[in-house]
Amino acid sequence: MKWWLIVFILTANGWEPGENFDGWWALEQTSFEACEEHRDFANKVNSDTSLADKICFACEQRFDDGTSFDAACEGPCEPCREIEEESTASTNP
Repeated sequence: MKWWLIVFILTANGWEPGENFDGWWALEQTSFEACEEHRDFANKVNSDTSLADKICFACEQRFDDGTSFDAACEGPCEPCREIEEESTASTNP
């Protein structure tokens, strides 16, 4: 398993992975700590732009071939919080 820096973009259909759009892709990171550092920097820089509420960076754990799986998102993005809440709800009946 590897960690990847990903971006979510808010569209009329809700939050979508940036990889669904031309010109956006995930970046493989050397570790979770490196991903956190890059994620936090990207979100801080983005916070001063007009797109701050429409773009969010997160870390996602993926299989070695780059394919993702559910419940692997870490960060302040809405999709990450939704996955975390679903995970907590299923472990705390």
